[in-house]
Parts: sequence; C-alpha cells; structure tokens
Amino acid sequence: MPDKNKPTNDEQLRLENEIQKINLEINLEINHGAEEFFVADDLPPDMEKTFLDNVTKFEEQYAKGDTISVHEFIGSPNAPNKGEVEDFETEIERILKLLEEKGVTIDRPDHLTPIGYYNFLTTDLFEHQMMNVRIPGMIYGFIYDEFRHDGPSFIEDHVEEFLGKLLTLDKPFEYEWLSETCRGSKDQMTKEEVLECIHHFRAQFDELTPVAFKKLDMQFHNGFMYFFFGIAWEGKRPNGETVSFEDGGISQLFFEDGEWMLQGIQMPGFQFEKV
Repeated sequence: MPDKNKPTNDEQLRLENEIQKINLEINLEINHGAEEFFVADDLPPDMEKTFLDNVTKFEEQYAKGDTISVHEFIGSPNAPNKGEVEDFETEIERILKLLEEKGVTIDRPDHLTPIGYYNFLTTDLFEHQMMNVRIPGMIYGFIYDEFRHDGPSFIEDHVEEFLGKLLTLDKPFEYEWLSETCRGSKDQMTKEEVLECIHHFRAQFDELTPVAFKKLDMQFHNGFMYFFFGIAWEGKRPNGETVSFEDGGISQLFFEDGEWMLQGIQMPGFQFEKV
C-alpha cells in the first residue's frame, strides 16, 4: 500500500522550491537589498523549479563578477565604419536583430538620425560591460537615456527644474545644470554673475509661487538649443504687494560634457542680467 504520509512528487518539489526560495531571499537581501522575492502562487512546481534554478544560476554568475562587453556577448559581429556603410537603416536592422537573438534589447530615440543611432550602437552600446550570464529566455533590456543625456526630454527637464528652484524660496538656490559661461540679455555672463542676479531677484520677495509651465517649442541653431515655454508665476513682496506674471519665455542651452547646460533665460519678470 502507498504510504499516505509520504509526500507526492509535486508536494516534495514544492517543499524543495520553498527551501530554495528562502535561500534566494536571504541572498538577494544581503547582496542587493531586496526585501521580497515573488513567485506566482499558481505556477506549476516544475515551472517554478526551472525559474528558481535560473535565478540561482544568475546569482552564482553575478557573484563571480564575470562581465563582458555587449559586442562580445552577441558574438563580436563586424560593424563597418560609418564611412563604409551604404544604408544605415539596413545596418541598424541587422544589429538589432543580432541583439534580439542574444536576448538584448535597446530602445531607439526619435531625435537621433540613422547615422547617429548607428554610431551609438557600435560605440556606447557595444563597449558597455554587462553580466556574462546566458539563461534561456532571459532578456537584458537597456535604455538609451541611461547612456546619453542628449534627448529633448533632458532639455525640458533641466529648464523646468531650474524655474522650479528659482521660483521656490523654501531652500537656498542650487542648480547643477547651470553653465560656467552664460548669456544675459545683452552681454556674456559668468556663472557667478548669474548666481548674483538670481539671489538679487529672490531677495525682492517674501514668497514665490510657480503657477504653470508648458513646453512650446525647441529649435536648434548654431550649436545651441533654444527652448520656448509658457509660464505663470506669482510673488509677494515684503511690503505685502502681490505681483503676477504670465507669458512666454525662452531659454538657451548648450551640450557640454554629456549634459544640456542652461546658459540663458528670458521670461516675464526675470532674465539673466548683470546686477
């Protein structure tokens, strides 16, 4: 007679899986700070076992610190120099297919030309170091913005962040995307002169409140990016007077050392100018 107290194969496998999950949870918390390890409750025990084995294999390889370039990971395919490429879209399609076959994905930003994207794939992405772990079905997903900060979204973010800090008095003004060489309404200005201008402006108010901000347009000219925006803000002066401004503004930015740095601002009620 079968022993009723003896666990079935599925029950035994589930028990082994639970023990393996506990060990993985401990390892993930120690090495990665993860607080929870989740596996769907309705997953068949054999599929769960395969998943746990893959995670365990990845953790073992990760612990060894074995890294490899993306180019090597996908088999070191030939990538012609830009001057040798006849059709960049064809080459891009070929590279993306090779990446996909090896479980590597990367997005394609709208602002890059085919030449620019091909150059990114064959330099920044190919040279990037990744974990040398190959597990069936595992996908390595990369994001362009993690490599380069040259997209339009960074321009908008930098300008909006600058205006938010300018028009908020709850803490001293600090802004890391301000260029060392700035531009006033008439003259060039140093970063120190701009900071003096900002402090002078803020000192005129007891309260500043940003009300609205909206992107309008971006134009590239002679190496500079001009970002047009709509803005509304209010301020309360020490004498109790309240002032309100609402209109369009423009900012000038230049790409320096991998970041869009803000060089100039003109908007209702404020602009870069020497004090």
